[in-house]
Amino acid sequence: MKNILLVVFAFFMGLQLMAQEENKLDDNKVYSFVQMKAEPKEGIQGFYLDFTNEFKIDGIDAEVSEVNLRLRFVVERDGSFTDIMVVGPDPHDIGKEAIRVLKTMPNWKPAQHNGTIVRSVFTLPIKVRVNNNTAISKQELLTQEELKTFVESLNVSVVETA
Repeated sequence: MKNILLVVFAFFMGLQLMAQEENKLDDNKVYSFVQMKAEPKEGIQGFYLDFTNEFKIDGIDAEVSEVNLRLRFVVERDGSFTDIMVVGPDPHDIGKEAIRVLKTMPNWKPAQHNGTIVRSVFTLPIKVRVNNNTAISKQELLTQEELKTFVESLNVSVVETA
């Protein structure tokens, strides 16, 4: 009888230790799908405006009218950015500049999942119009209604879902 109780006790202790170990492993997990995604503290419009003001387009040919690029990065629990990389084509080699500018941006509000702040993957589409060697953000060229539609369209494609 004592042996059976000892085996049952050891079994339950083992389960408890495994559950605690599993939680520790999830602490560093990077989530692709979250209940509340990470976002700039100043809002997406303010972020794009600040991003564009810092962006330097030296070296882009005069014939180029628009540059499209996507950055993928991890938003950490403190809102900082890590693992920043260019995703997809970078035909005008402006990825380095985009990464430099992103590193200068203020921390974001981190993502939340099941009421807990988590690390999350974020894919940021960047579209820069080039006009006489000056970068103009898409938002600056749009009416308020067009801007609202543009920002809503970003909300659909910004978070990587696996």
